[in-house]
Amino acid sequence: MAFVRKKKVGDYEYYYLVESRRINGKVNQKTLASLGHWPTVAKAIEGLKWDVEFSQAIISQDLRAGWVYTLDGYLFVPLTKEAYQKRIEKQGKRIALLERYL
Repeated sequence: MAFVRKKKVGDYEYYYLVESRRINGKVNQKTLASLGHWPTVAKAIEGLKWDVEFSQAIISQDLRAGWVYTLDGYLFVPLTKEAYQKRIEKQGKRIALLERYL
């Protein structure tokens, strides 16, 4: 059975989709997916779909720029078309995984 777990890291709260299983009489928990700052699976799917649409729009308009997190915060830097295609593929896999738990 899967459930959402909240973890507080510093001032931020992060959510994870976690599954519990009993193996050899002991409970074992496995993180299935990170939901980021979204508190529910449905909200995470909605946010990921928006990210995919945004990335597709950037590719179609050939803008090739995006936000990257650095130690100093977020920085706007140019990205390649291939980087956006990989991002779309990764987010698509996350959406497919999360939709199984709605």
